[in-house]
Amino acid sequence: MLRTPPPIALGTYFLIVTSSPAEKGAPLLFQIRVNSTYAQARWLHIFSGIAIPANGTAPILTPHHIAASTNNIVIDLTAHGLPINPNGLVIVASTDRDTLTKDTSATWDITALVEDWDTATSLNPGDSTAGDLTNGVGSLTVWNDASGPKRLKRLQIINGESAVRYACVYAENTPDSGSKMASWMKLTSAQKADFFFGRGGLSPLQEDADGTLHDACVVVIQPNLTQGTAASETTHKIRATYE
Repeated sequence: MLRTPPPIALGTYFLIVTSSPAEKGAPLLFQIRVNSTYAQARWLHIFSGIAIPANGTAPILTPHHIAASTNNIVIDLTAHGLPINPNGLVIVASTDRDTLTKDTSATWDITALVEDWDTATSLNPGDSTAGDLTNGVGSLTVWNDASGPKRLKRLQIINGESAVRYACVYAENTPDSGSKMASWMKLTSAQKADFFFGRGGLSPLQEDADGTLHDACVVVIQPNLTQGTAASETTHKIRATYE
């Protein structure tokens, strides 16, 4: 169901969206709506966390242009929504496109439409699984490009390192620096994590410049959120549930 009241911030330059307080929530950010009373055009950036990052930080998704003094701007977040992991998300007005230069003078009304799913309704006995929580790996191909599209519904991950890692989901068989992340999840040191993707699941999709479509589901454990940068270790356990 839609979170009520929705996360909202009026006449400011940022909005923080937290994960659901429900123990078994699987929140998804579906849409952002912006009304701008600001006389300058700015870029809307999205970051992980519940605090505005330092200037120079790269956003986790492609920035969105917000024209000056424009109402009813609607930004849809992927076909099935953007998962809100326990670290939350923060939306910020930036003067620069590629990295953050926050504009504390911006006056936006920002509303986030969030679906809070109960994980009990998101799985069924006929779901398939890939991987396991026994053998150490650095990545997992849940399904390859030739077998998609399917729907990723759950990821169980054990971070085998005593350091922060990121589980990044791609639509290509072999992700590289030109790939786009369909989703990502932060893993704290040695964390045993359980991520749900709601009733609709996550169907990764990427379109290349020449129109080629990719719909694989590959999970890569990374030391940071730079596309295609795999961690060198193979100590992580990954189990995926999909249909």
